[in-house]
Amino acid sequence: MSALIALAIGVVCGVVAHTIATPKGLVHPLLLPGIGAAVAACTWAALIWLGRLLSWPALEPTAVAPWVVLVIVVTVTVFLSATGMAKRRQADDKDLFDRLSHVGRVNIQPGEVDEAAPTQ
Repeated sequence: MSALIALAIGVVCGVVAHTIATPKGLVHPLLLPGIGAAVAACTWAALIWLGRLLSWPALEPTAVAPWVVLVIVVTVTVFLSATGMAKRRQADDKDLFDRLSHVGRVNIQPGEVDEAAPTQ
């Protein structure tokens, strides 16, 4: 049951990050909640296994520490992913627009050979 709550926290953090940190239309609406859920599941499993392996009562599922660590790790990861993906998408869109807007504007004089053209 606690693992499902951890997944729900990851999804909620992803939805919040999508609405706050990304410009509209740059990142798919389900991507950040999916990243949040995956990070939450991995973080929760690692913290609980570590608590059981080392017999630390602070990392039991009923303690506060794993929940605080989970929320911090998921929030930081999702917000960094959101801002990074948005910046990368804007740069890639700008690069693609630049490349597509310059296609066919090569000035080759009659009689010259285009070195970039494939030869048969």
